[in-house]
This record gives sequence, C-alpha cells and structure tokens, in this order.
Amino acid sequence: MEETIGIVVMTHGDFGKAAMESVQLIVGQQDNYDTVSVFVVDEVGKLKQELFDKVSHLLKFRIPKMMMSL
Repeated sequence: MEETIGIVVMTHGDFGKAAMESVQLIVGQQDNYDTVSVFVVDEVGKLKQELFDKVSHLLKFRIPKMMMSL
C-alpha cells in the first residue's frame, strides 16, 4: 500500500505558492500540500495557528489526540 505524505511550504511572501505552481506544471496536479506565506507585518501567533491548522488538515485524522494538545 502506498502511503502519501503532506507537505507545507512556508516561505517569505508568495514564493511558496509560485514554487508549487511550478512543481505542478512539471509533475502534474498535487493534492496533499498547502502553503503559508509570511510577510513582515504578520503576527507570529497567527502564523503559528495557521501553520498548525494546515498541518492538521493535511494529516486529517492521523494525529494522535495527545499531540493535538501541544
């Protein structure tokens, strides 16, 4: 059985989004990824929550309940 992994690409500005668009032009549509764009004006707490939310979404229900409280 093939297991897939989720990838979160976190970069300054929209570089990660553009990089993933380029990846998909080369290797085709990818579904198990997300991006987080970081700008100078962003609040660290909000970025941390956005990153956690996106990782949680990619992992779906594979996160042990114990880890959800971290």
